[in-house]
Amino acid sequence: MLSPFAWYEDPRLGLRVRFDALHTHLYGGTAHDDIRYVYSTVPIVRGNEETEWSRFPSRDFWLAW
Repeated sequence: MLSPFAWYEDPRLGLRVRFDALHTHLYGGTAHDDIRYVYSTVPIVRGNEETEWSRFPSRDFWLAW
């Protein structure tokens, strides 16, 4: 059975990063150190992203954004 929705990882990553940024901002975190701390608490996400992309794009995009 085919999925009714196409799965595009790159746009999904961008949306997830913006969602993370919004939540961090709403909870008062704005400094780069705050963002680094938040992303240091999700080692499974980091491991999965580093396996797939050889880097941690969620954190990198958030810091750049």
